[in-house]
Amino acid sequence: MNKHLTGITLRLLTFVFLSCSLAGCYSFTGASVPAHLKTLQIPTVEDRSGFGDAPRYRSVLTELLIDQFQNDNSFTLETENADALLEVAIVSVRDDIANVGEGEIENERKLTVTIKAVYSDQVKNIQVWDKTIAGFEFYEAGGGTAARDAAVEVILERLAEDTLLEVVSGW
Repeated sequence: MNKHLTGITLRLLTFVFLSCSLAGCYSFTGASVPAHLKTLQIPTVEDRSGFGDAPRYRSVLTELLIDQFQNDNSFTLETENADALLEVAIVSVRDDIANVGEGEIENERKLTVTIKAVYSDQVKNIQVWDKTIAGFEFYEAGGGTAARDAAVEVILERLAEDTLLEVVSGW
């Protein structure tokens, strides 16, 4: 009887372990895009922030968005006359003191980038959504512009991923 219970217990534990392990493997990407939307146009990201380096950030974000959508494969990307249109603008870049150490010397900063994304169905001539998406990252104040630029890269990658997820699962 103990052998039988041990076998059942072992199979049950294996099932629970596999179920928990595979629970995070399900993906929403591509599952919700309407069938009539096959192509997507992503114009160059605009800069409405007024932040000094944001013009450089807009080209980086444009490339990251294109890469995300190419890798996702939910759409074929087009430069004009696409079924769907994704317009993105950087609306704010804030670089704030996050932590002050001994002697009131700042040692950590918080960089926040906010974008506005408008997603439109060009076939039905409707705006699907208009969203503001923000991301932030902390960096060492002593790291200067190199540390800030590294933080921006991380934020822009997250914003590109978040925008992709909004497009493919926001229906």
